[in-house]
Order: sequence, then C-alpha cells, then structure tokens
Amino acid sequence: MKYKFVFADINENRNIYAVAPNGDMFFYRDLFQNGQPKWAYDGVGQKIGHRWGLYRNVFSGTNGVIYAIAYSGEMYYYRDLDCNGTAFWENNGNGMRIHADRFNFRYEVSGGFGVYFKIDDTGNLIYNNIRSSTYNLKIGKEWGQYPKVFSSGNGNLYAVTDNGDLLVSTIVVHDQSRTFRWDVEGEKIGHGWGEYVHIFSGYGGYIYGITIDGDLYLYRRNQYGPNWYGPGIKIGHGW
Repeated sequence: MKYKFVFADINENRNIYAVAPNGDMFFYRDLFQNGQPKWAYDGVGQKIGHRWGLYRNVFSGTNGVIYAIAYSGEMYYYRDLDCNGTAFWENNGNGMRIHADRFNFRYEVSGGFGVYFKIDDTGNLIYNNIRSSTYNLKIGKEWGQYPKVFSSGNGNLYAVTDNGDLLVSTIVVHDQSRTFRWDVEGEKIGHGWGEYVHIFSGYGGYIYGITIDGDLYLYRRNQYGPNWYGPGIKIGHGW
C-alpha cells in the first residue's frame, strides 16, 4: 500500500490527494472521470506538501479545503488555493486550528461543504457542520461494525461490511433545530468491496477503490437508485 491517506475533493474538479507514509502530499487529477485512464501530468503525482504524517487523519472538505486531525484531537484547516498541482496554500501552508475534541474517535469522514461525520469508540455516528457551527449531533449507532465508511456528499454515506457488501444510507440534517431524518438506511447496493484497502468518493456518484496491489478502479453509481453505470474500470496502478 503506497499511501496512508487517499481522498478526493468533493466537487466536480476530479482532484485526488494522497499522503505517503513519510508525510509527503501528492496531487492527482482524473481528467475525464469516465473510465479512461487520462491523468494530469501524465499520471505523475505532484508533491504539494509535507509533514502530513503528523496527523491521525486527513480528509477533504470542498474546493481545495483539507482537514487534518491531530493525535491530541485538534482539527486544523488547510486550503489548496489553486487546486492544480502547484504548492500554493492559504495562510502560507500553515494549518489553522478550528476545533478540538475531548473524546476519542475511531475515524472521521468528510461529507463535503463543511460537513464531516465521526464514529466514536462505541460505534455512534456523529454529525458535524463547521459552516453552521453544529457539532456532536448523534445521528446513528452501531457504525463501528463497518471496516470502512465514506461519503460522496449530499448526505450520502457508504459502509462496507465485513463480508464486502456495500451499503448506502442517506440523511437530511436541519442544523438550526438539530433534527434529522434518514431517507435511506443501510440499503445494499453492491458486494465484493472488501478487496479494496482505500475507498473514497468524489462527487456525482463516482467512487474509487484501491486494491492491496495498488490498482485504482473507478465506479459510477446512480445516486437516486441502486443501479451502476457498468462495472469498475481500472484506471491506474502504483497507488
């Protein structure tokens, strides 16, 4: 496994960020996002940062925003201003502390546009929205049973079970009233996803999976139903 963290910017720019075990961050862009292996810079990752290995977790926001979670629980905000493979960062690349948690969480998942989800040590699913300053809203339980959870934004959450089934859930949250409803809960939409060591999503139903051998596959799902636009297509290797 080449990278410690891999994630996509949750918007339509098709940018992918990857953090190596030594803390270097690399930028990629899937130019077509249609299954053709066509990449910016001929598929060579562009180094745009370092020292990202200091963080327990790193994940995307939207439009170049990246969040990093320190082992102390503090959350830091970064932004890749150009989003094109050049190392041009807001605040000269210095992270800005925006939040701190006193509790231990297994991991965090980006929901895009300032939203992120946390799963705590007891399996509770916690909703947060940085833009509205909505924090620690419990919206579910027993999510700790899933080895992998990711989101494609717009309230869509995906979970991979121990046997490789892919489940989708869709939530609507009203930040001001701290109320929510689940429109879809745990609908099975696929299987065989246990072979991927990294799974992440961009926007519009595009899902990427990386095998233990470093092969990168692209899938596209109809976000309004269980249907897929064909099987996964290999679009890269060495990941």
